[in-house]
Amino acid sequence: MTRYTLHVPLFLNDGAPTEEAALERVEIALANIAGGWTATDGLGGWLSADGAYYREPVRLYAIDTDAPNYALPQLHRLADWLAIELQQQAVYLTWSEIGAQLVSPVPVT
Repeated sequence: MTRYTLHVPLFLNDGAPTEEAALERVEIALANIAGGWTATDGLGGWLSADGAYYREPVRLYAIDTDAPNYALPQLHRLADWLAIELQQQAVYLTWSEIGAQLVSPVPVT
């Protein structure tokens, strides 16, 4: 199983908030790629090429899939679109192998 995490800035470079329509489009795309997603809001920091330091709120969208040969190209296209849509120099996409299991409650008898 592979977990992919797409880091989406919640504010544009000019300080305007990322539009809800863009976030919804990401969410629909992720649901189409993996059947669902989980989001966590966080704070990221990075240095630009000219040495300026930036802090920015981000939303981390995680998906898990057993189909990495399908998911990775789809996620690259989504990240490309997102970078253009949000006028970003880059969008951060990570992935790693994980163990996962759905746990259902056992009825008490």
